Amino acid sequence: SNGESVHDPGPVTKGLLQDLGWQEYNTAPSISGIPDQHVPMDIGGSSLIDLWAYASDDQTPSGELTYSIDNSPAAGAGVSIAGNRYIDVDPASGWTGVTEVRVKASDPGGLFDTDTFELKVSLSWDGSTNTSWQNTSNWSSGVVPDATHLVTIPVTTNQPVLNGDAEAGSLEIDEGASLDLGTHNLTVEDSLQNNGTLRQTASVTSGTTTEYLRIRDQAGLDTVYYGLDITPEPGVQAGVPVTVSISGNQLCSRLVPGVLRCFEITIQASMTAAVRFYFTDNELDGHMLNQLLAFRLDGAEWLEEPGPYHRADAGDFNYVDVENLDEFSQFGLSEYLMEKSSFLPIGLKAPD
Repeated sequence: SNGESVHDPGPVTKGLLQDLGWQEYNTAPSISGIPDQHVPMDIGGSSLIDLWAYASDDQTPSGELTYSIDNSPAAGAGVSIAGNRYIDVDPASGWTGVTEVRVKASDPGGLFDTDTFELKVSLSWDGSTNTSWQNTSNWSSGVVPDATHLVTIPVTTNQPVLNGDAEAGSLEIDEGASLDLGTHNLTVEDSLQNNGTLRQTASVTSGTTTEYLRIRDQAGLDTVYYGLDITPEPGVQAGVPVTVSISGNQLCSRLVPGVLRCFEITIQASMTAAVRFYFTDNELDGHMLNQLLAFRLDGAEWLEEPGPYHRADAGDFNYVDVENLDEFSQFGLSEYLMEKSSFLPIGLKAPD
């Protein structure tokens, strides 16, 4: 019909055109959307990804394309392609880490496309026996983490609790998961990502600053996570136990505009103290540091703490100091309080 074009006239017509010297136009294949993978240390998995499901080509079926790994993933990850179709992962014994894998899909004419996914191999908590971090049966590979391991804490029935000092190479706590240090210390060599909740208990003394969830490497040279500091004013009896919980990368409950870190302080005695709340630039989430205020949850109501305040950028972390705190519960930081939002229509004045 008028205005129509036929781009595929069929095999007979294309054969005639080819006999006359025409060459069929070849387009490159496409491969995209390969999902990231996370597998347990020493376990891995076969046929984790079906590459045919993520590739397409106008001239060549996915099964007739050629697939290859187009970069150099970490050797310990043991990633390979089986049967020109499936991604297999067979990590070296004891190896953990994160590596990028770039997959190349090529057609018979030599045209190609690539896509990259992240492969994570970790020593994962499963809590199959109890809550003890030091119990080997609670870990996916039957070993307790050391300073070389990437450690992940997912949501399980039994969440881990330290019953002695512990260590990790890197640590990631999933959303909804938790790690309770109790009264013990945890060292982390490289990085700590808290998407769930970290908790620690320590005793405070008048005039002395106690650090909570200040997590360093074994050498004590690098700090990978800052929690909060409490400095009680004079008159507090020595040895008062205080428990601090910090939920990371999540807004505090019912505090809509708050920074993405929530603090909870539980104390078993009355006291007045200065508290230094730490958070990262990412958790600040666009708020103005010099305007942040501390709010304490009192029942269902957030109350603004009067201070005085001191705020500073401390390099990898920021902090807000709040003096004269005498009641403790859940805290959040924000520039302003907005428990309820209402949006009113804006009326435009008609021109004169």
